[in-house]
Amino acid sequence: SMFARMGFDAFFFARIDYQDYAIRTQQKRMEMIWRGSQSLGAASDMFTSVIASSYCPPQGFLFEWGDEPVMDDPRLENYNMKARADDFVAQAKQRATWYRTNQVLVPFGCDFMFQNANMMFKNMDKLIAYINANRASYGVRAFYSTPSLYTDAVHRANLTWEVKTDDFFPYADGPHAFWTGYFTSRIAIKGYVRTRNAILQAVESLYTTTTKIGGHKLAPDAYAAIEDLRESMGLAQHHDAVSGTEKQHVADDYAKQLSEGSVLSENALATMVGTLINPSSPLAFRSCPLLNESICPSTDALRNPKTSISVVAYNALAWKRVSYVTLPVPVPSVSVKDSTGANVASQVIKVNDTLYELVFPVTLPALGFATYFVQPTAASVDSDPVPEAPAAGYVLQNQYLSVTLDDTGGIVGVYDKVLSEGVSIKQEYAFYQSSVGTPQDSQASGAYIFRPAQNSSFPYVSGTPQVSFSQGTQVSEMKRIWPQVTQIIRLYADSAYLEITHTLQPINIADQIGKEVVTRLTANITTGGTWYTDAQGIEFQKRQYNFRPSWKLEVTEPVAGNYYPTNMGAYIKDTKGTGLQVTLLTDRSRSSASLGEGQLESMLYRRCLVDDSRGVGEPLNETYVVTMREWLVFSSPSKSSSLYRPAS
Repeated sequence: SMFARMGFDAFFFARIDYQDYAIRTQQKRMEMIWRGSQSLGAASDMFTSVIASSYCPPQGFLFEWGDEPVMDDPRLENYNMKARADDFVAQAKQRATWYRTNQVLVPFGCDFMFQNANMMFKNMDKLIAYINANRASYGVRAFYSTPSLYTDAVHRANLTWEVKTDDFFPYADGPHAFWTGYFTSRIAIKGYVRTRNAILQAVESLYTTTTKIGGHKLAPDAYAAIEDLRESMGLAQHHDAVSGTEKQHVADDYAKQLSEGSVLSENALATMVGTLINPSSPLAFRSCPLLNESICPSTDALRNPKTSISVVAYNALAWKRVSYVTLPVPVPSVSVKDSTGANVASQVIKVNDTLYELVFPVTLPALGFATYFVQPTAASVDSDPVPEAPAAGYVLQNQYLSVTLDDTGGIVGVYDKVLSEGVSIKQEYAFYQSSVGTPQDSQASGAYIFRPAQNSSFPYVSGTPQVSFSQGTQVSEMKRIWPQVTQIIRLYADSAYLEITHTLQPINIADQIGKEVVTRLTANITTGGTWYTDAQGIEFQKRQYNFRPSWKLEVTEPVAGNYYPTNMGAYIKDTKGTGLQVTLLTDRSRSSASLGEGQLESMLYRRCLVDDSRGVGEPLNETYVVTMREWLVFSSPSKSSSLYRPAS
């Protein structure tokens, strides 16, 4: 839909499900009008052509990769000009039977091709010349072309095309080869790219304002820093980068370049903020890049009871934002004031004997910032962990929600105070065993492919977790710790959604079993095998279990074949009774599925033992500690979007 709105006329791609491909070639339905947006309707229409076979040259014509060259001199013992032309024309005519016009687009590029362009063009020139010299016998004309020329020729046929309103996910190139693994592969780099993009958007926005205030003296260094991060982010958009389908050392290099660009841009941000606040004598600020490790050197100054620090929060979005800031502090009690000197409600949470977390709300104007001042006080910590579970269990609640937890800290129920509706719900961690292939089909699970060894999952954590519960004026928190996972469930005072943080240790493969870890929500609502996932974070696409809207699906992988990309979020809703909608928002691209009534599961982490034979050339074998955050919104379908849009 974005391409259509940008003015593009056509879209060409090659990968659609092998079952869909077979049906479309048989029915001459390889081209269509793709309506990419339900809300935009016809304004999002784009002519779409599925490229036959693949985006590479026809079989036998990858000359620089060793295929038989064209020998056009009759004096040569291996003269094959006619045979080569016959083969090419035969393949072109076969493709023509799959399309509705007499135009056939034959791509002649592929991954890493044309490194020897002279060889490729020399052979292509010979084919074109010979075919056109014998046009009467072949009945075709061959020529160099472009997608634009092809689109114009098809348009002149003046045909009426079918309109497709769903998408092409999930994609499989074989019965047990669903490309639904890469939606979550290398989850760490996926999250890192998302946070680096946030920095880039902020520094670009501030740059346009600050250079007018700080003058041109600020521009060269700041622009160079921005450009460095831009280039690193551009590199990370490669289809084998943020997708997670690169080798490990390549992923490490992407992260290194992103880190270097981030440091430069964060330094530029600090300079810009100081200039904005005091143009005549810019103040010295610095970022806290290690908040994931609860480290912020800038707050160490609070150890001195007579010292205060300034905290500047910037909103790079084009609308007002109300949120919460969390900062590690070295002392048990501090106070917060805004730029007018008014007290700001805040809370300090004890993390351990030497570390605390400060939480306070911030209100930020569109594309603007707010300054807050933090200083130590003599008061005690605002919230200590509750040592034992109350007889009635734990409860997190504010004006919007009441969340009931059992004695192990697990969610068992959510009550929406606005709707006066409740739902029983539980969250669990599970894993699928990664397939290494079978005697009948050698396809393994890997960076691209998700193929579970069984269609059932197994519990990922066991036993009673270590539980720590705390309540306060700004946030109530439940922390649950297992050897494999640390989970933090938070409900902020003025938030209509629940925040869950997952910290996963490296997946243990000592048992020689690859594992694909998911978080699963099960609610007592009727969903009818239907759920919704976002389409590029713009709007949501309806999904149905074991079903494709455009063609009849033969089910071969009931788990992997129902996983869909989830860039922003997914939701399920009750089709009977309460009508409640449960929405899951993510902090990075992941995948999700609904494999049972009232269920919504999302993949968190993957580690496989063998390569899946799609080009990576090594197993997906990451060993990072990964922290990711998600948000749960409970509301009616009519109100949910107004809640999850700002939160996403």
